[in-house]
Amino acid sequence: MITRRILLGFAIAVIGVGGLAGCGVVRHWRMHATLEKHRHLPPEQAKLCVAGGGFVANRGMFGSAVCAHQFADAGKVCSGKSDCFGRCIIREGVWGKADPKAGALMSGMCEADNATDGCYAVIEGGMVTGSECDD
Repeated sequence: MITRRILLGFAIAVIGVGGLAGCGVVRHWRMHATLEKHRHLPPEQAKLCVAGGGFVANRGMFGSAVCAHQFADAGKVCSGKSDCFGRCIIREGVWGKADPKAGALMSGMCEADNATDGCYAVIEGGMVTGSECDD
């Protein structure tokens, strides 16, 4: 009698866990399908992007498609926004492990395009004004 109860309890537990695992697979598939949908711009938007001088790029943690426009001064050494078409920044990892403190004297580089992602410090007036992370 006790053995049957144990076996029945075990069988119910296995079926329940199997059912939950199946739900997880469905949820994972739905999330993957949603993320995959955002990896591409609709064809009309992609054509407009390229016609306007841009390019389609996958950016951010999930690789979402964006229309980006390259800046002519990308990578130029700068001391503030007035030196760049975009912003004057220092990318994460350039300064080492610790974020530079606001007020630290530094030069940066003009950002490459209008769709900068990741972490970076913003330079203005030859000093760090803060750090940002965009995704």
